[in-house]
Amino acid sequence: MPQQIRHGTSLSELSRVGACAASLILAAVALGWLVARANLALQLGVASLAVAYYVARQLPVVAVTIVLLLTGGYNIFATTPGFVADATRFAGGIQIQDVFLLAMLAAGTTRILTSSGSHRMGRLLAPMVACGAWLTFETVRNVALVGLSAPGELRVRYLVLGLAFGVVTCVDGEALVRSALRIFAVVTVALPLILLPVVLYLKGFSFSPTDRIFPASVSLGLILGLAVLWVFREFVRWPLWLLYPATVLGAMEILLDAHRSVWLAAIVLVGLLLLVQPRFERTVRWSVVGLAVGVTTILIAQGLGYDVLNTVSERGGAALALQDTVAWRLDVWAASLRDFAASPFVGRGLGFYFDMSAPGLGHIAVYPHNLYVAMLVHLGVIGVVLFVWLWTAAWRTCAIVVRFARRLPASAGIGSLCAYLGLGVLGAIAAYSIAYGLEPYSVTLLGICLAGAMGVQRGALTPHAGSRL
Repeated sequence: MPQQIRHGTSLSELSRVGACAASLILAAVALGWLVARANLALQLGVASLAVAYYVARQLPVVAVTIVLLLTGGYNIFATTPGFVADATRFAGGIQIQDVFLLAMLAAGTTRILTSSGSHRMGRLLAPMVACGAWLTFETVRNVALVGLSAPGELRVRYLVLGLAFGVVTCVDGEALVRSALRIFAVVTVALPLILLPVVLYLKGFSFSPTDRIFPASVSLGLILGLAVLWVFREFVRWPLWLLYPATVLGAMEILLDAHRSVWLAAIVLVGLLLLVQPRFERTVRWSVVGLAVGVTTILIAQGLGYDVLNTVSERGGAALALQDTVAWRLDVWAASLRDFAASPFVGRGLGFYFDMSAPGLGHIAVYPHNLYVAMLVHLGVIGVVLFVWLWTAAWRTCAIVVRFARRLPASAGIGSLCAYLGLGVLGAIAAYSIAYGLEPYSVTLLGICLAGAMGVQRGALTPHAGSRL
């Protein structure tokens, strides 16, 4: 038996080496053909995509790290003077992260096309394929009218979904899930907190609810990263002397930056985690720890001269009274929905971007700051229903694993915790999308959580390897 195991392992390693070699040979052949036939920009693009695909397929955690650093990590400096939003652009408007997003999408697609690949996705496969097909239709239908603007808007608004798809399909096994969670915590918590003094210095140590330290997506990533650190304490293993200060400092940033969308996402995330927690005593303990962190955060902020309670009441009161940017958003939503009314079932498709006129707003060209409104305009009722189907399938995937862990506590492990956190992340995405669109932090974490939850369903991430759901 030991000989058979060693033999099987060597065959697996040989097949992996062979696949890598074949990928490099194909990439070299394709690059050689392009050198002889095409222009330099196309050569560079295809060569970059080939390399990115190789990384995404063989080293998915590395690909995820690159995307998070280029999209989320770089945006840590978005509020500082002199920030260049498209610094990662290298050819024809394409950015480096776009290449890796396409590579993750391609890697996931080739993975599920294998003999056992379709079974890996379970109930997620059908809605994923349906949503992908509908996005393709809504893009292709407008190419004749708007040209490259159609795939351009697809890239800007929805390509990030390919990241979650690639993570779910390629992050396979407990070791990769652990690595992905650790990297996520470093990029979302350690990196912004380490760079916080640098950002404050570049901003002249000025910040307020109208002059933020970090953009909303970075603050959202911070709360998601802290959730990872607390839920996966025994796997991520940050020492308590580092975990508690990071939590307090992160809570201060989230409160003082006053992104109401992040507050709402945090409330939904924490609320779901407390409600779904399978052990009541742990729920009580987490509640006490959360209360202690909140009180400490407020006391420190007050001691530094920042009236947190007044900031929270003013920002929250303005939202309830539909004032300041909330009122502006309502006007933009109403103006955007006029395009939806013109084609309610299939939408207008992608490529037209948003260009509207409305009473009190004048002529503006701005994203409506609401994923649901944008999807109604882009994809119509049919597209929204398909994405609700996908969201529901993801929720059921996680919920079934959580119920399984409640019945068999001995089976609880990293996969069960992934399913547990996945429910909270789904709620956070739904809440954050009221004010913004899709962003890489929550999409990546959802992909990691689904990868872990589906590992439990396949019996790969529990002590009971034969127990499948």
